Amino acid sequence: MSLKHRKTVTMISVAAVCVLAAVGALLAGYQIYLEKKQQEYSFTTDTYEITESGDLHVSGPVDAHQLASSITKQLKSGETVEIDCKRLESIFGVQGNECKSFSVYLAKKDTSAFEVAVFEFSSAEQKQVLLQAIQRRKAQKLASFRELNQAEYSLVQQAVVAEQDSFLLFAVCRTPQKAQDIFREVLKGS
Repeated sequence: MSLKHRKTVTMISVAAVCVLAAVGALLAGYQIYLEKKQQEYSFTTDTYEITESGDLHVSGPVDAHQLASSITKQLKSGETVEIDCKRLESIFGVQGNECKSFSVYLAKKDTSAFEVAVFEFSSAEQKQVLLQAIQRRKAQKLASFRELNQAEYSLVQQAVVAEQDSFLLFAVCRTPQKAQDIFREVLKGS
């Protein structure tokens, strides 16, 4: 074999190795993507499972995050964001340690009143603090949307506040009864 042919074969071999490495990197990246999507849309633990459709199947105790996540997904609310402890304090005026667990989903767009908040309390005092915070939040949302958007203002007026077991639900959405039904169904199954 001539030197020219050896160089060509070597270049082809190097190119093939590079292509295989690139394909391997793409597959690894895709695997990571799939794992993230699975965690986001269909994850399981020993106590619950949230399917891609947003249904929550409970085989043990639930917390506020599981409830709020399931309600939000089943309402097909569009783009939402879950708030952290710092935003909880600025929005509801309560700190994260004033409840056993919490989860609040808001619409990403400021023009939407959509909100699902679930709080778990461990005492009657915590429950009262949280109920007062929910009432303040509703009043704040009513004031914000009164002039901004009548349709969204109407949703806030129809917001549902529900209690079951040691959980409180505050839902501002197009189908507040559905939100409450999901809330009660999930807790009934736990």
